[in-house]
Amino acid sequence: MIKTGIETGVLGCGLVRPTSGIVITKNIYTKYSDFDAKVFLYTSTASGNQNKESIYTLVRDLKIAGIWDRCIAIYPFIGGTATTFRPNLMSSTQYPLTFNGGATFSRTGYLPNGTSGFANTGINANARLTQSNTHLAFYSRTAAAAEDRVSMGAIVGSSSPMVGIQFRNAAGNAVAQNASGTANQTAVTANNNSSGFFIGNKTSAAIGGLSMIRNGVTLASNVAAITTNNFPNANILIGAYTATTFFDNKECAFASVGLGFTAAQIADYTAIVNNFQIIQERNV
Repeated sequence: MIKTGIETGVLGCGLVRPTSGIVITKNIYTKYSDFDAKVFLYTSTASGNQNKESIYTLVRDLKIAGIWDRCIAIYPFIGGTATTFRPNLMSSTQYPLTFNGGATFSRTGYLPNGTSGFANTGINANARLTQSNTHLAFYSRTAAAAEDRVSMGAIVGSSSPMVGIQFRNAAGNAVAQNASGTANQTAVTANNNSSGFFIGNKTSAAIGGLSMIRNGVTLASNVAAITTNNFPNANILIGAYTATTFFDNKECAFASVGLGFTAAQIADYTAIVNNFQIIQERNV
């Protein structure tokens, strides 16, 4: 795992990942010259030194850790308005968020109202996701009661195929679904805290290939091989499962969609996103 330079808000500074011996230094390139970070800050119109520092640091760290190229979309939710929340960090033109229904936009994140609010990523799960190599990630600032809500995902109707993540459903479980909705082909376990950085991560259809992860710790994996091998022809939503069902009430301070991660990448991603939230002064 990468250790973060929390006292300065900078990741790097000659840090060593003990398991691999990889050394990361802040001098590999100058983060303030990064083109992708500059374009995002311009597109989002988010201003202020705190937002600039957090984005420059985030982009640099994602690229150093090899995570940047594994993402289709990243939504940092900075600036506190629908306008600043809309852009995709990965692209100034692809997959901006479209907001629907009621929600609160603030410097701490995007909070749908739990009855009608959601954000549409425009990412069609069937067209863009890769079988047995996917992730959905969501940083939740809300410790909510156990209810049937979906924080991020896509489904058509009410059955397979589906892809989604729940952090504390009505049964009190955290759940990651990927293609199949059959219970033993999902990653499901009891969870009493819906706040933190959650990742639904799939690297194969075999037993153990799908995991639900919270703050870098694997909570559960599938106990049977996943036999459904396609995705729904629907867009991935943040804050709901469909435009009319499973509305969420958890404040989102970061979200991403993309390819699956190795264990080392999960550790790095968790450290990087946590450091980003610390710079933003909204970590939980």
